[in-house]
Amino acid sequence: MSRKFIVLTLIMLITSCSSDPETPEEVVEITLPSVNTSVAADVSENSAIVGGNVTNNGGAPVSDRGVVWGTIANPTTDDNKISIGNGTGAFSTTLTGLEENTQYFVRAFAVNTQGTAYGDEISFTTSETTVNIYEGDVVLKTQQEVDDFGIMGYQQITGSLTLGDRTSGTPSDITDLSALIDLTTIGSKLDIWNNDNLEVFNGLDTIETVAGDIEINGNDLLTSLSALGGVGSISGELIIRGNDSLTDIDGFSSIISQASRVIVERNDLLQSLSGFSGLSEINGDLQIRENGSLLHLDELASLRTVRGNLVVSNNLNLNDISGIYDLELIAGIFQLTTGAIAEIIGFNNLTEISGGLTISSLDNVTIISGFSNLIEVGGISIDNNNILSACSGFESLQNLNGDLVLLANASLSSISAFTKIESIQGNFTYALNKSFNLSFLTRLVEVQGSLRIGSDNSLISTNGLNNLAFVGGDVSLENLIGQDFDDFDLLESIGGDLRIRFNPNLQTIEFPSLITVQGSVEIQGNLSDFFTLETPWGLQNIGGSLLIRQNNPSGGFVGLTNLASFQNLTDINGDIEIVDNPRLRDFCDLQTALGTFTGGYLVSGNAYNPTQQNIVDGNCNN
Repeated sequence: MSRKFIVLTLIMLITSCSSDPETPEEVVEITLPSVNTSVAADVSENSAIVGGNVTNNGGAPVSDRGVVWGTIANPTTDDNKISIGNGTGAFSTTLTGLEENTQYFVRAFAVNTQGTAYGDEISFTTSETTVNIYEGDVVLKTQQEVDDFGIMGYQQITGSLTLGDRTSGTPSDITDLSALIDLTTIGSKLDIWNNDNLEVFNGLDTIETVAGDIEINGNDLLTSLSALGGVGSISGELIIRGNDSLTDIDGFSSIISQASRVIVERNDLLQSLSGFSGLSEINGDLQIRENGSLLHLDELASLRTVRGNLVVSNNLNLNDISGIYDLELIAGIFQLTTGAIAEIIGFNNLTEISGGLTISSLDNVTIISGFSNLIEVGGISIDNNNILSACSGFESLQNLNGDLVLLANASLSSISAFTKIESIQGNFTYALNKSFNLSFLTRLVEVQGSLRIGSDNSLISTNGLNNLAFVGGDVSLENLIGQDFDDFDLLESIGGDLRIRFNPNLQTIEFPSLITVQGSVEIQGNLSDFFTLETPWGLQNIGGSLLIRQNNPSGGFVGLTNLASFQNLTDINGDIEIVDNPRLRDFCDLQTALGTFTGGYLVSGNAYNPTQQNIVDGNCNN
């Protein structure tokens, strides 16, 4: 065959191939992925391992895969969903936070451009927690007993747990509580007493609930309570007492509302109450007493309600109580006594103190101000605060449900508090202060108890009592330096005795509207040369005795020479004793009352001493 023939043949073949019609491309169909759901593994009370396997991508990349789950059948990606990567192949994850003894439904899923595919649904049921419970009370007095009990792994005690010897007072040798780490619940009290070598409570970290009291007492080396930070519920009292090395109450930070009273006392080195920072309500007393190193109450800033008594007493270095200024309600008494507090300026959110307010024996306090929204209080006593100079506030208080006592505040010269009080349901006592008058009481209309004003070297006037109309108990004006008590313009009735005694400068006293004294009238020992009873009173009835004794010094012709104050008197239901008034010579103003008088009669030691009949007959003066 010639070379030309071969070349020609090749050309024809090439031309023939290039002239064939174009072959069409093959079209691939995309479907949902294929995915299987794996059987749940390692199922516990709160977790399980679940997953699946993407066996075919359906012709497009798998962009998301994972599991969906819930407590209702046929969960979807709109329910609980966990994504676990992409692409084909097996995958798994651990579900956590599950409820014990609960059935769950699971499906694996895979996503491509065609949509979401689900595997078959599987289900599993979480197991039920097995709790190791000790039935009854537990008393552990030695380290060996703690260790032996801890080996048993109890999680709950149905009764009480006592660590240490509470009954005999003998210190224990317990130093380590770590063996008790499984314990979560105590069905009654937790007592930790007299463990002289126990410094921390590590081992009690898992306790969440104490269904009775907690008392931590007399643990001399105890420095921290932080291990009790998980306790979220105490059904009884919390008492922390006599732990000589404790500097901070740094446990109990999970407690917001305390079911019963809290007592913190006689912890000599205690400086902080940090564990109470979340506490907003106490359904009983709060007593903080005799903690010599405590400086402030800042950690109680969240506290709003105390449904019992609030007692802050004898904390000798406590100088700042602003941490409790935001209190809103105290359902018992509120007592602030004996400390280094320099000022009380606050409590403006406090609306009610059901049992009364006492501020006493605070040797450094100079000012009391605030309580601006207090509308209900069982009584107020401000006493024995030696350098207290000013008292203001209480401007919303109109009715006082108990006593008002202002006593022995030797420097108290400025009183602008209580200006809106109209009614005192108990007694009013004022003595040994430094104010010149009672002008802060200008709105006072009634005192249901007794009115006692006395032993005061500064009070020269009763100005402020001008609107007082009723006193249900005694009225006592004693040992005062004022000359004239002429401010009882509207006083009509006294339910007890009227005593005017031992006022060295007193000259006149007036009761122009007074009609009735249910008890006795006693006027004694008013030794001014110028003391008289010449101003007529409105007094008509004395339910007890009339006693006028030892007024004016001897000699002289002015002073108590007559009894004109009693010219309207018609009835005396007790005795009459008028003795040792050396200038008294005129009894004529008693003539009407003595006409029907049947009680005991004693008149002696006066400038004139008539018999009852003398006075009735008109022989009443000399």
